[in-house]
Amino acid sequence: MNEAKELDLIRKSKNDDSIAMEILLNKYRGMVIKESRKLYLIGADEEDLIQEGMIGLFKSIRDYDESANVDFPGFASICIKRQLASAVRRANRGKSKILNDALSIDATADDENGGSIMDYLDSDALSPEDKVIEMERIDMIWESIRNNLSDYEKSVLEFYLEGYKYDEIAKEVKKDAKSIDNAIQRIRSKLSVAIDE
Repeated sequence: MNEAKELDLIRKSKNDDSIAMEILLNKYRGMVIKESRKLYLIGADEEDLIQEGMIGLFKSIRDYDESANVDFPGFASICIKRQLASAVRRANRGKSKILNDALSIDATADDENGGSIMDYLDSDALSPEDKVIEMERIDMIWESIRNNLSDYEKSVLEFYLEGYKYDEIAKEVKKDAKSIDNAIQRIRSKLSVAIDE
């Protein structure tokens, strides 16, 4: 599909053409699936994340401004990633912040305003290209969680994120509290390396 044809479909979608919308949603579904597989959402399965990503894709079609100096695939990617990140943030709201805030998606950004990483990405402070780069860095952290933690450490982290105390986690995984403390320290160490890369 060439760019002119795609722009025509976007315009038609904005005018409530359901067939044009369906064509675009089907075309970019692969992008949604790819991005959703980079994330882990406690208490949800892959299809839940895909649905969130599809909402982001729908918003990108609705909000795309062809007069802006950004191509649609790049804009769609940003919207999908933001929607997925928002879903993760909503899921973790009210729970213990991951690893003393140091490693969470809501951790304080290194800026003078002291906002969160997601607040920073949601603001107009970054260009669309820089937002993509920052989101990819966050994706790498989540990828590190999946690839570098043992099954036991992932289990401990999941309980920790759900607000369980060390002794409660120990009871759930049938280990002693010292073992849980050691696991949390290993998790912090491994994810610190991922963030510093």
